[in-house]
Amino acid sequence: MTAVPLNPTDSRIPNGLRYHVLDVYLDELDEIDSPSSGVLPLGAMMEPIIYIKQKSPTKSVRLRAAEVLADNRLKHWDRDPDSPASAANGPEDGSGDDEEEEWNGIPD
Repeated sequence: MTAVPLNPTDSRIPNGLRYHVLDVYLDELDEIDSPSSGVLPLGAMMEPIIYIKQKSPTKSVRLRAAEVLADNRLKHWDRDPDSPASAANGPEDGSGDDEEEEWNGIPD
């Protein structure tokens, strides 16, 4: 997965492909493990998402990967609190410059 669709640095891969893979990744895992039995090797399955979140130079790709890692379905699958997926929701790179306040529109 990190060779083509989720390669964070290959400029020949359009971000649209990365977004699509990130959008459907958990849906496809959920379909494979439909009763949410927790038998998926979650650490190994989430490594490409963690990698692109850490290495992508594009902020929107990093944010989309963070959304995938914050999905509630992972809590049902993750039986090991020390797994890479559990640790992935920590700080991105320590710089803090990716934090943005939510815009609530123009006040009346």
